[in-house]
Amino acid sequence: MTKLYTKLISCSILTAAALPAAAQQLPNAGFENDWVKCYPWTSNKNSNGPFTGDTDQGMTPSPWCISNTIGTGSAGKTTVGSNVDGHLSSSAIKLINIDSKIGGNIIPGYVSLGTTWSTSTVVSLTKPLNKDGGTFGGISFTNKPDALSLWYTRAESSDNSTIIAYLWKGTYTQQDVPGNITFSMSATPSQPKLWTMIDRDRNILDIATEKGRDITSKGTLIASINAPISTVATEWTEFFHEFEYKNNDAPEKINVIISAGDYFNSTVVANSSITVDDVKLIYYSRLKSLKVGEKNVTLEDGKYDYTINGEMPATEDAFVCEPLGKSATAAVAIDPVNKKATVTVSNVDNDKDGKKQHVYNLSFLATPTGIGSIDADNANAPVEYFNMQGMRVENPENGLYIRRQGNTVTKVLVK
Repeated sequence: MTKLYTKLISCSILTAAALPAAAQQLPNAGFENDWVKCYPWTSNKNSNGPFTGDTDQGMTPSPWCISNTIGTGSAGKTTVGSNVDGHLSSSAIKLINIDSKIGGNIIPGYVSLGTTWSTSTVVSLTKPLNKDGGTFGGISFTNKPDALSLWYTRAESSDNSTIIAYLWKGTYTQQDVPGNITFSMSATPSQPKLWTMIDRDRNILDIATEKGRDITSKGTLIASINAPISTVATEWTEFFHEFEYKNNDAPEKINVIISAGDYFNSTVVANSSITVDDVKLIYYSRLKSLKVGEKNVTLEDGKYDYTINGEMPATEDAFVCEPLGKSATAAVAIDPVNKKATVTVSNVDNDKDGKKQHVYNLSFLATPTGIGSIDADNANAPVEYFNMQGMRVENPENGLYIRRQGNTVTKVLVK
């Protein structure tokens, strides 16, 4: 029985240290649980919203916040999100841009892991002025996902839907941001209450703001997605998009925003809609590149078995591998007896094929040095022995050797 000798090592190039103890996925990302009353945040009411407050409007799947609004006074209350049948489930979110019935003001339908908000001034039921809004905050998060996927259906619209996600560390602060809707019958509009806003989306993504003072503190944006969806989808369709990383810093927070319309466009198209379900973060557990000695191995997507023409390196340092995933690690196990090696790539959670780990099997084809010059035509030739490095051995002792007699080559264990 042949014994297998392996040694577990780290590849020469890694993109991360030890794996975290547990993966981080987005909470309630199938929207199956915790549909609770929504208390839309404003700077003068429900200031502890969106899950507690005095005035509720619609429902929301905690900790996700749908951009429902309470308007002003008794006017303008609008629900822009609802619970509908999902992708392979009984629950999803349908988001839609809806007319608030105040001066033709269209309320954008979106959902966020932060707190949604909006502001405007309305005079005598005319078209609202000074419109602004979006989301601020997010949730704690320390992993480095590589991509985001979700399933959606979408009706035809002249507007694009938008998928936004971003990772950051530190705190962004902007003072004097107007944070509620006001209504006045006089020529002079009432002014919204100002608010010091923490981790506003536009501040993090370095998008200009018309309302609010200068940013007084800044964190660091680490990675982001800002992707439109223009496709009409009557059947459930998968959306997949990679994060664009700005640096290799460790994140502290994440926010994801899904919008029925063009999220950062102040012109909102009525009745644009999108239904979404099964939002997932993807963690690649595959190789980006592999080099063995001086040979670059050409990797193919979905292929994990490779034959390499050449001698297997004697040391593990010759295996230079780069994982594709930002938080992935790779390790090599070598089998010098059978001239094989494996590279195992692991990550904290599933790749797009549902696996946390992929194993690359490497087989080496090489003729031991010196054997090629042996007379292979003489079946009655003397028996000769070579070690596993191809060197001739006159008196083999205790070990595995290559036995050559004429054109017959076998491996033998000498005790």
